[in-house]
Amino acid sequence: MHVPWSRGKGRDAVTRILLLSILLLLAACDMFGSSDQPGPMTVTGSIDEIDWSMTVVDAPASLSQQELQEEIAARLQAAGAQFGDVDGALQQFNDADASDWVSVPSAFAGLVTRLQELGRETHGAYDLTRLPLLVYWGVAGDAQPARSPGRLYRERERVGVGMVEVRDDGAALLKRSNGVGLYLADLLAAYRVQQIDAHLATVDASVWRIRLGDTLQVHDGREDGDAYAVTVPFAQTELRVMPGERLAAASAFAPAAARAAQYQPLSTIIDPRTGQPVPHAGQAVTVIADSAVRARGLAQALLVMGPSAGLAYADAHDIVARFVVRETNTTVRIVRSAAYRATQEADDSVND
Repeated sequence: MHVPWSRGKGRDAVTRILLLSILLLLAACDMFGSSDQPGPMTVTGSIDEIDWSMTVVDAPASLSQQELQEEIAARLQAAGAQFGDVDGALQQFNDADASDWVSVPSAFAGLVTRLQELGRETHGAYDLTRLPLLVYWGVAGDAQPARSPGRLYRERERVGVGMVEVRDDGAALLKRSNGVGLYLADLLAAYRVQQIDAHLATVDASVWRIRLGDTLQVHDGREDGDAYAVTVPFAQTELRVMPGERLAAASAFAPAAARAAQYQPLSTIIDPRTGQPVPHAGQAVTVIADSAVRARGLAQALLVMGPSAGLAYADAHDIVARFVVRETNTTVRIVRSAAYRATQEADDSVND
């Protein structure tokens, strides 16, 4: 017998179905998180055969992972072009005459200014104008150098932080003598990392980590919260990060030259203060500072100074530094500055 459908019972059934759907939707939101809540986002890649990775811990929902990946890759490429392309800022300056102002991006001019300050701070142990010395010793350039005391004297005359002038508006550079040249190849990774760090400062996020090879930059813009530990590249030690901190780590290396040619020195690290190769080959220095460029520049300066003078300088200036000192062909010794040891003692109380 056919029973007519009840309109009242039908409405009740529809209501129950709607309520059940709403409950299921709310449960899904609880399980997977609301789409408008910030969450971690990681992008990775490689450039010049060096792996890089970047994590935005509190990435806003409006941030597209694909767009971020493309933006970071483009900025890494653009930063490299300033250093390596024939029409890049570095090559344009090195090829210019002493009377010519060379227009450069403001970020590049800012880099030169910071490195000049670092050169004065380290009394010349770091010098961005050391290119003539590297060419003289066959470390840079392709031609076999013709060496003589007179030529070395002339090349040393072209080296010094005062040999480059930065225009007041930060848009151009001028060399004070023909033959002056900048050597920044060792700063490329750090410069790239700082360019990415500057871009992320424009994103609605407060915590991120950037790693490019042995260079690390950590930004924590939280006002409060727990400390946490990150691994320092190369040194493979833990570094404590507190809310509100900006920390970076970078390493410099002094491998012994392969001596593919007789004219090559025993060390590829040239001391800008003397114009001579450093006697301490086969060493490395890792520095932790507030920026990648400063960390890498200080590491280079301490490497030039050597383990004894470098450690004394690091202790006197409260620099977080770790030295790897090669004692024999098979053994090395690790030396840490007082500031570095203090960070390790503090890290003992931080859970990974």
